[in-house]
Amino acid sequence: MGEFRTIDELAAQVGHFCWLEHRIFELTGAWASEPAPDVAAINVFFHTASMVHGGLAVEWRGHLPVRAAIDPDAFVVPPPAPAAAVMADLAGAADQVTRLSGLVGVVLPRLLATYSADLVQASPVSEAPVRALLALAAFSGQSELERGNRLLQSALQIAEQPGKVREFGQALERSLNDTIGIFPSAWAS
Repeated sequence: MGEFRTIDELAAQVGHFCWLEHRIFELTGAWASEPAPDVAAINVFFHTASMVHGGLAVEWRGHLPVRAAIDPDAFVVPPPAPAAAVMADLAGAADQVTRLSGLVGVVLPRLLATYSADLVQASPVSEAPVRALLALAAFSGQSELERGNRLLQSALQIAEQPGKVREFGQALERSLNDTIGIFPSAWAS
């Protein structure tokens, strides 16, 4: 375990998690209603992802500190660069297969790595509720990632331009540079 994390540092991290989960909820919810005639299972995946990530956003919101004269929603902001830019790029993806590729090929693995790193760093005493949610998010994220990767592999076989789909994922990866997770580095606690 790392150094002690103040309530404001923890609130900032939880707020970033809430923002990311809410953004994934918004994107996948919008994508779920768009036509994907070749791979209708992508819409089902996005619908399910939207529900899961919406629930996680609500849970993260519930873990923000409640103190006099401090609005908990003030902590729900994009994480440090480049995460917000990557989410904006993902939002601009042109088709369902490319969106799926960016989500399961880049964003979800990085988010899962961030959750896992934070789980290792979080204090089991002072951050027990956050650790419990990190463990839940990591567990559900791993299952979602496995399902998404299987779906992506079958979708790439029938995609019109699989090279462009792969290029999009590589561009997102480059945007994240050499970071392990979705944030530039994991917070110590």
